[in-house]
Amino acid sequence: MKNLNYTKEQRGLIGKSAGKLRAFRAAAICFLLTLTFSCSKPEWPPVCPNGDCEAMFNVPYPMDKNGYYQVKLNFNQEYSPRFSIEVAADPTHPYYWYKETPVVEARFSSSSVIQLQHEKVPVVQPARIYLSGDPSKKLYGKRIIGPILNEMIGDTLKVDVEVFWDAGGNYKIKNYDLNFIIFS
Repeated sequence: MKNLNYTKEQRGLIGKSAGKLRAFRAAAICFLLTLTFSCSKPEWPPVCPNGDCEAMFNVPYPMDKNGYYQVKLNFNQEYSPRFSIEVAADPTHPYYWYKETPVVEARFSSSSVIQLQHEKVPVVQPARIYLSGDPSKKLYGKRIIGPILNEMIGDTLKVDVEVFWDAGGNYKIKNYDLNFIIFS
């Protein structure tokens, strides 16, 4: 080993630096251990004020005992008939609002399509709708279903709805299935 001849002053500086490094390492290890073994998680309010987010659907047709809506439409008009589904959902907790507004959306979809001229068109537009209304009560939205063609009389139409409550990383999603039988 090579003999390094340091002056007394240099040895003192090296000793002080080494001591500071040891103190920094000890503090860093304590900090990392505290983070690693910490048992408490941050407390966040529930996504919805009542603790559970719910959505309900208002369909202006009777439901049979099997859970299918019996949709009776008038096919003797100039245009193919349509019908609507209204959705009402709980708002998010005010903690999660953006610009003092809750953000709740519904996405409707269905695998049913119709052929119009040279293109296939979905019976349920697969776009999201933002729900709005009095945030201290319920938020509302409406999706138009159709056009419904004569060929669909007697068919079953399945509509999938995904409701999304935006609470940042604490968001909530629920899926709903609505089933319809088309009558004339």
